[in-house]
This record gives sequence, C-alpha cells and structure tokens, in this order.
Amino acid sequence: MSWYIEDKIKEILFKLVSIPSISETEGEVAIEGEIYDLLNQIPYFQQHSEYLNKHAIENDKFGRYVISALLRGRGDRTVIVFGHHDIVDFDGYGEYKDYALNPEELTKRLDPDILPEDARKDLLSGEWLFGRGINDMKYGQALGIALMEDLSSEAEMLSGNILFVSVPDEENNSVGMLAAVPFINDIGKKYALDFRAYIINEPDFISSDSGMHNFFVGCEGKVLPVFYCMGKETHSTEVYKGLNAGTMIAEIERQMNLNIRFTDYNEGHFTGPPTVLQIRDTKEHYNVSTCAYAYSYYTLYTVSKTPDEILRLLKDTAYKAFDQVLEQFKSSCADFEKLTGIRHDCPWTPKVFSYEEIYAYNLSDIGQSFDIHMKKYMKENRSKFKDDRLFTIDIIKEVVRLCPDKEPKIVIAYGPPYYPHRTNKGETEKEKHMLKVLDRVNEYSQAKYHKGWQLKKYFGIADLCYTGIDEYESVVKNLKPNMPILGNGYSIPFEEIKKLSLPVVNIGPVAKDAHKFTERIHINSSFEMIPDVFKFAVLELMK
Repeated sequence: MSWYIEDKIKEILFKLVSIPSISETEGEVAIEGEIYDLLNQIPYFQQHSEYLNKHAIENDKFGRYVISALLRGRGDRTVIVFGHHDIVDFDGYGEYKDYALNPEELTKRLDPDILPEDARKDLLSGEWLFGRGINDMKYGQALGIALMEDLSSEAEMLSGNILFVSVPDEENNSVGMLAAVPFINDIGKKYALDFRAYIINEPDFISSDSGMHNFFVGCEGKVLPVFYCMGKETHSTEVYKGLNAGTMIAEIERQMNLNIRFTDYNEGHFTGPPTVLQIRDTKEHYNVSTCAYAYSYYTLYTVSKTPDEILRLLKDTAYKAFDQVLEQFKSSCADFEKLTGIRHDCPWTPKVFSYEEIYAYNLSDIGQSFDIHMKKYMKENRSKFKDDRLFTIDIIKEVVRLCPDKEPKIVIAYGPPYYPHRTNKGETEKEKHMLKVLDRVNEYSQAKYHKGWQLKKYFGIADLCYTGIDEYESVVKNLKPNMPILGNGYSIPFEEIKKLSLPVVNIGPVAKDAHKFTERIHINSSFEMIPDVFKFAVLELMK
C-alpha cells in the first residue's frame, strides 16, 4: 500500500488550518463541516455512507458535533485514531494576525528579528512551518484523514478496522471527548468491534538533549480545588469585631502557591506544584464593611494521587492557614492592648469542611427540605452562569448561607474540569500488546530513518485522559460528593469510560511553541517520517 505524498497531507492541513475553529465559537461547527466533507469525498464513504457520521452533542449551545468514520477491514480488531479540531485564539499574533491561519504566507512574512532566538533559527533554516493550530493539532487531523483515504482503497485487505474520531472543545472543557466516549461505545456495540487502542497525534516537543522522538502512553490528570472562606463581617472601624475573609483567602494562597507537598510523582515523572487561577472576594461594589466571603481555585496536576488523598492535603493546608490567620489576629489584639489598654479577644477556632461534609451537616440539621431546596436552586440558576467555576462557587455560597453554623469557616470542593491521570501499566493483554507494538515501531523507524523513539509514561493534559480511569473506584467514590456541579450542568460518563478503557499512544509531529505565535512543525519529519511511522503503528496495533 502506497502512502500519500507530502503535497496531499499539506493540502488537507492547510484547509483545516484556514478555518478559525476557536473553542466555543461557530468556527468549530465550520471545521466539522469541512472534516465531514473531506471524508465524504473518499469513494469508500460514498459507497458506505452508514460508516460516516456526525453525532450531535446533546444540549450544546454551539450546536457542535463529533465526527466519526469507520473503515472496515477483516475481523473485529479496531484501532481508534482520534484528535481534536479546535484551537486557541490567535490574538497574540499582533500585526501578523491576518496570516495566522495561512502557514505558507505567515512563514514567508515573519520578521526573524522580532522572534525569540530559537524560533528565529528555525525560521531562517527554512525547515519549519508556522501557524495557529498547525501542531495543536490540525496536523494530526490531516494525517488521520489522509490515512483513511490511503487505506480505504484496499480496506478489505486490512487485518482489522480503523475508527477515525474528531472532537471539538479540547482546549476548553473537553465537551467533545466526553460526548464522544458513549458514541464510540455505541459504534463498537453496533458493529461488534473489539477496540484495541487509541492513537493520537498531539505535538511532540522533542528534547534537544536526547534528540529522541517520544511515544507517550499516558497523560497527567488535573483537579481544580476550590476554597471558599466565610469570615465575620464588621465595619472597617471595628476590625477586631470581625474576621476578614480576604485575610483568610490570602493566607490560603500563601500556603498553596508552589507548595511542593502537592507535587505528584510516578514512574519517574514529576508534576509541577499548584498555582492559583482566580482569587477574590465576593463584593460587587465598594463599601466600608470587611470582606464576608472570598474564594480561590487552583490548578493541580496528578499522576498517582486520587481525589481523597488530595482532599486530605487540602484540608490540612486549610487548617494551617486558618491557624495562622487566628494567630496573627491574636497577636494584633495583644499589641493593640499594649498600645491602647483596650482589650479584644479572638473567639473563633478553625473550622474546615469538605463540600460533602458541610452538605451532610446541613442535611442533618435542616432536614430533607435542604436537599430539595438545593436541587431546585441548581436547576433554576444553572443558565445564569457561562463559567462552570463561577456556578460552582455560587452553589457553595448557597450551602454556606443556609448552614446553621454562622461562625467563620473554610469549605473545600472540586470545580470542573476534572481530568483523570492514566498510563500504560503493562498489566492487561491490550496494554502488553501496545508496548510490544511500540518496540516494533521503534525498530522500524531506526532501520528506515535512523531515528529512535523512547517511551514516556505521561503526556500533558489532553483528551487522552478520558480513555480510561486509573483507581476508578476511588475516583468515583470521592470526586462525586465534592464536586457540586457534577450532574448539575457538568457531567463525566464514568461508566462509559470504564467500559471503553483502552491503552493509548501519542505519535506526533516534531513541534514547538503550541499556543504561542511561534507555533510550528518541522517540515521534513512531519511529511515524510511521521506519516510512515504512524501508518506502520496503526497497522501493527490492529493485528
């Protein structure tokens, strides 16, 4: 079977890059139409139209779709080739914004003198193509479509099947992938397919030290811890009669920021420490009262820690922060008394609740009417919030408002999105098969191109996260009760993910600077070696 020439892959790539498919815009719908049309032009899918589908994402405000195309060979073994077709915006291109979606023109026009040194060298070498989405990840989608066209002419000779899947919203909340999992399961059931593996073509940021290409067989996970502080409001002329929630949230930030206790480790891979994404009080206008409520939320990456393990660390951190705030308060009271002779006391003790705990506390004290109220409240207020994080904060705020205990407290919850970590542990038959195939792919690449590949256990955050869930029982048991929005406008198809759980591998283009105005791919490897190695891997995986 001959592989497509360089110009064919470029033709598809440039069509896809030209469409401004920014997450949560009409551009995503536009590119879904283009991908469908490209696949529909393949004679195989004209003859077998039932295998090419647009799956509408339920209740999606943008009317987006998941695209699937099934290429049937012999037998039931099936490899899933998948990726995303959305991009981040390109405002950062400045004066070059008009050319951001035209790789050839942008590469010609870029002034090397304004570029960082590494990008400057690459531009002047003539070996790189620049453009928004060119590596993240429209190259991967172009490669997948070209592969489907190439193999379709001799589909009946294939030892298995290929299911191509393209999804929106990877750069935002992974709505597309979360919707795709049940669709994939339905296709598998309908055609009695034995899914063997996922393969994707996200960018490969090769280390200049090793020069090795990377097989990523897993990905980091991510949780979004939320801290909600209730202080004791007072007039700013009577500061010792209240406890400022702003001070509480500031101390939490001091304790959380870059705290290496939260750094995770597994299989030689370390995650970075947490950092705050938003921190503020809930005041909507100026007044001279102290802050009654404040919140913050963080991004926290995982490779082994489960939600319950993380929650214990979060509660411990919150208690330390609360202790520190009260010690500071007591110290100020003592200093003020020495100065003025006026005595003030600190009547509070640290109170820290998980969302599950405070919800149970309210339910026990108020009764079933509390649960009825909250379900009604969430249903009626969901549409008021465009941001799922802010809706999460609002739900916590309502639970705290109704809490019979009116003393200062900290409530800890999880906000969306949640990404489970996962990797290939070499335990199941399919995992072992994947690892053996990758050994053969490495041998093939070294023999033909003199390029070696190394196995990496973890990629960054990606839709790969939803191809299975490590520590499934623990995740489901402990995440659900502490994520207020789960089931209330945000959903994760846990059972469907568990049902589909498969090994994954990323075989991507040599790339640099995703999401930057210097985003680029290496020309020779991307249009010569990578397509061949990718095709070899797909064919081997279906055996």
